[in-house]
Amino acid sequence: MAIVTTTVLLVGCGGSASNNSVLPQNSGSLTPAPSNGSVQITGKVTYDRVPHTTSSGLDYANSIEQPIRGAVIEAVTESGTVLASSVLDESGSYVFTVDANTEFRVQIKSQLLSNNTAK
Repeated sequence: MAIVTTTVLLVGCGGSASNNSVLPQNSGSLTPAPSNGSVQITGKVTYDRVPHTTSSGLDYANSIEQPIRGAVIEAVTESGTVLASSVLDESGSYVFTVDANTEFRVQIKSQLLSNNTAK
């Protein structure tokens, strides 16, 4: 099982965060929720789909950004404690709420959750 991680440190009243240096791509934002000292993290995770041609193989010039759907995404502390967990929706989006001033990483598991019980 592969895991992609992004480290985030929440300080003060929020800001923004993104990780566009590796695939998959995770663009997100931080929104303060002052009533309980927590912060809402939202983001969208995508990958680059490279089309294949019969004549020349992979066509990198025509790559298409696609959402990652149904993958498990978690906010995890350095010690491995899961602070929040979600499943990426059809657009690759997620929402977490965590305590402010908490250091954590966002990791995406290559594990899909399905309600399909057909064998």
